[in-house]
Amino acid sequence: LKDWKAIVLLGMIICISDTSSEYKTENFYILLIVFAIFAILFCFEEGYRFKIITETLKGKNRPPSIANISNIIKEGFFEVITLIFYFSVYLIINTFCLSRLNLDTFTFGLILFCFSQIIALLILASPIYKALHGSEFKSGFNAIGIMKLYYKMGLSKIIIMMINI
Repeated sequence: LKDWKAIVLLGMIICISDTSSEYKTENFYILLIVFAIFAILFCFEEGYRFKIITETLKGKNRPPSIANISNIIKEGFFEVITLIFYFSVYLIINTFCLSRLNLDTFTFGLILFCFSQIIALLILASPIYKALHGSEFKSGFNAIGIMKLYYKMGLSKIIIMMINI
């Protein structure tokens, strides 16, 4: 591995992020500091993930270097905003679906559940579509374009992708 430092750093960030969610204290300021560190690390992880997607789409098969950390964190922040948007819509739809799901409104609940699964697919492909379109922030919200990307992939590849997740 040529750029082993990036892999080790990413592993450390994921480990720290995972253990920071287990941190318990009553002190508000310490919690605020832990949350800020977690948010920065999460933005870095998402930015580096986006960089991996972008480099992979360019045909490179090595992990990208960590050259400009501030740009990686900035790109990660935009990825987090996109994920929060789609995940919020997903949660709202699923909550509405589950609260309305009973024997009388089963069809209505099934329709809402299917719609929420489409939102889940948008969450998965948003970074890929964004990377294919010049890393523009607004392209991550182009639901029609993202669904066309899935259409080009084909149903069998989508099913395999969903099974692997």
